[in-house]
Amino acid sequence: MVYSRKSTRACSSIARNQLVNCKRSQLMSSPFVMIFSIIIIVFVISFSFIVFRPIFGVKCCAEINLLVTDFQGKIDDMWQAQSGDDSFSASLPCGLEKICFINISMPAAGENGNLFDEVKMFIAPESNFVFYPPTKACESPDRKIKHINLEMLKENNPYCLGEKSKVEISLEKGFYDSLVKIE
Repeated sequence: MVYSRKSTRACSSIARNQLVNCKRSQLMSSPFVMIFSIIIIVFVISFSFIVFRPIFGVKCCAEINLLVTDFQGKIDDMWQAQSGDDSFSASLPCGLEKICFINISMPAAGENGNLFDEVKMFIAPESNFVFYPPTKACESPDRKIKHINLEMLKENNPYCLGEKSKVEISLEKGFYDSLVKIE
């Protein structure tokens, strides 16, 4: 180590006889180190955002699947009972506005008939339940709900429920009914 005449700090040199000005080299390398550090920080933050974004999407899919499972469970309980009436209420997750019961083999009808063409391309032929808007409902916005009577679709196809991210569904089964009615 060779000491500079201007400073008491140790300076490195290429040759023993050649002194390097410590202050000038420290001043010149400082901005490059700062810029390099900022670039590294930006890359780390953007990489972490890219990695963790799908994980947050899983939360929405889990909430949607939980809503469908709870609703099917309520339908199954009513279906197994001899008769009764009950209601199902839930908040709609992830920016969903409505849930709709639909039959794509029937023509569009009623007040939500304008939604029919919009959701039709997202529905499998055997499905009778769809989330609206379908683009916010994970990979599959449609489901098959078992044991429900879809007579209301003759007048309103699709039959949509929900407002302000909340849905309230009345369920009814008469003593001689084989399926649960949705009102």
